Amino acid sequence: MRVNFNQGETRHVKLKIINKKDEPFSITSAQYELTPMYGSEALEKGQAAILDHILDVVITPPGAGIYKLAYTYIIGDETLVDVVEVHVT
Repeated sequence: MRVNFNQGETRHVKLKIINKKDEPFSITSAQYELTPMYGSEALEKGQAAILDHILDVVITPPGAGIYKLAYTYIIGDETLVDVVEVHVT
């Protein structure tokens, strides 16, 4: 997954979680972390808003480059991680 930003933008990035087996589920908690693609220090982190099965965060990447936006969320007894590439020009 990939999203494109222009330098200086602050935007929502939403991730829709689906169950391929079409079984009901609830997301009990969700966090996010924005890091440089080839770095490990978080530039932004916090709680993601949970809107039914959609995780919503607002980010402001600091400048041009490629970043990783990692969502870590809990469904039942599982902890899952999805990563979105953020490209800033």
